[in-house]
Amino acid sequence: MSQFLRAAMDYARRGIAVFPLQPRDKAPYGRTIGFKQAAHMPGLVEDWWTGRRCLELKPDAKNKAPVRARIDSNIGIATGAISGFWVLDLDGPEAEAAIARLEALHGPLPKTVQQATGRGRHLCFAWNPAFPVRNMSKRSQERIGAKIDVRGDGGYIVAPPSVHPGKPEEGIPPGRIYAWTPGCSPQELAFAEAPAWLLELVCPPPEPEPVRAPIKPRAPAAGRASAYGEAALDGAVRTIHGARVGSRDTTLYRASCSIGCLIAGGEIDHDYGRSVLIEAGRVHVPDAMTVAQLERQVDRALAWGESRPRSAGERPRQRSVQTERQASATKGVEAIREDGATEAARLWDSARSAWCKATTHWFEARGLAGTPCGATEVLNRFRVHPNAPIGGGRTGPSLIAPLVRQDGDPIEALAVLPFEADRITHLVGDSDGRVVMLTPLRPGHEPESLIVALDLQDAWYLLTQAWREEISAGAVIAPRLSTFAGGALGDRWGRIDPDAPAHDPTRPPWRASDQRSVWLAVRRDIRGPEMRARAFGGGSRPVRLEGDEASRFYGGLATQAWQRPADDFNPANRVRVIGPLGTGGFNVGGQV
Repeated sequence: MSQFLRAAMDYARRGIAVFPLQPRDKAPYGRTIGFKQAAHMPGLVEDWWTGRRCLELKPDAKNKAPVRARIDSNIGIATGAISGFWVLDLDGPEAEAAIARLEALHGPLPKTVQQATGRGRHLCFAWNPAFPVRNMSKRSQERIGAKIDVRGDGGYIVAPPSVHPGKPEEGIPPGRIYAWTPGCSPQELAFAEAPAWLLELVCPPPEPEPVRAPIKPRAPAAGRASAYGEAALDGAVRTIHGARVGSRDTTLYRASCSIGCLIAGGEIDHDYGRSVLIEAGRVHVPDAMTVAQLERQVDRALAWGESRPRSAGERPRQRSVQTERQASATKGVEAIREDGATEAARLWDSARSAWCKATTHWFEARGLAGTPCGATEVLNRFRVHPNAPIGGGRTGPSLIAPLVRQDGDPIEALAVLPFEADRITHLVGDSDGRVVMLTPLRPGHEPESLIVALDLQDAWYLLTQAWREEISAGAVIAPRLSTFAGGALGDRWGRIDPDAPAHDPTRPPWRASDQRSVWLAVRRDIRGPEMRARAFGGGSRPVRLEGDEASRFYGGLATQAWQRPADDFNPANRVRVIGPLGTGGFNVGGQV
């Protein structure tokens, strides 16, 4: 085993996410997604460095030829929440002088994991969810000091024993070996908590909302709009006034488009509607736009709306029940809420043991013949029903499993996995915030790590892999990403809602003090709900993320939602998103 592979696997076992870099270089392999595929599963890391597994290509790569890493590949570590630490990069004497001035003012930095670089050193500090540090270079040099960079979420560093490519122009010869400072490697020292003064410098609070001028109440003009038109104008004004930073221009455009439709339908006088919209939009001048930009945006929106007339008798199209159901980040799951608890209890009571030939055949067909490390208790959590609802008004033989918030809850909701399907297709009862628990998660029995998967096969396979690596892990199935994220998966523009309720820290498994980390397994065949995106030339267009793009987006969004700081919620453990490298899922073709 090469020294590079040995070191990479050791980092992975310690929960540090690694990925291959080109030999004797700082750059990832060409055409690959680089640090975005970083992982801390030792089996996967071994497959990368031995060339048994191809590296993941960029979605837009024109050349689709497989890329395999070499056994002497340098080691990259993805910094941020995924690895549990961020890095203060001191590059040379100017940086040392700047940090010395700060230490003289605020006090010395604690001893922490540290490595020597070409001209300076990397100081590695423990990740704090309340301070989500991101990459900084120019800004960090302005706030902290010259030649000081920050590597957090979205960044990476080169790790020992990688070989430095050299920088002759700076007097750094090629071939130098990266090394941890003696006594300060991750094997010898824990990542120290950064002092508050440093965290405030590298992760400043957001700029406060600008103080807006008092909003004058709108006085309707008699005879210039119908009662329906006046009500619509009132709603548009409230919407425009309440627009948040970052969405004010778009909110103005959408509200004005709606009014433009009513102007064309004869409900509102054109000049009257335009003046009301412009007056409402002035609360965002000059913070978000100039007066000229405001007027131009309103006129463009009215022109769009006037080509689509609508009157009081023609209400806008409402979202269907099916569309509402698709607000989940997973597809193919139907929920029944009417008297669901009674139906779930009836189905469970009339089901039989899961230890039967049908179950055995289903697992064998998917390469999951054995229970994880012989843990028979896992399969005891399921039952088999000959005529369970499988969706589309059909019934059939299926595995059924209780959906609960914690062990011991009454059976009020079920997940249905038909023997003819590969995943859960139907939910019975109210599934909000509930999961299928594959392993016990009760006080005194929490594993060090928790696997949260959206699919039974993935949870089963990843749990087996974790136990083979001697990682103390438990597993649950969350049929929807929104269950994991506490329902805070963002609005129709893909943004986290900062006013969403904080998660309930008393409900396991989302808050378990004995767990070192949570692994969120996101499949590549995920298909998200319809969102909106800015369209070229103004307005918006519908967009739906699928495949790799969706798995990365929703995985990151769920992580943000779960780790979002709140007054009464401070997560005790990190969230790590696991993205499969194959086309179907984690367990297809022997994938990890």
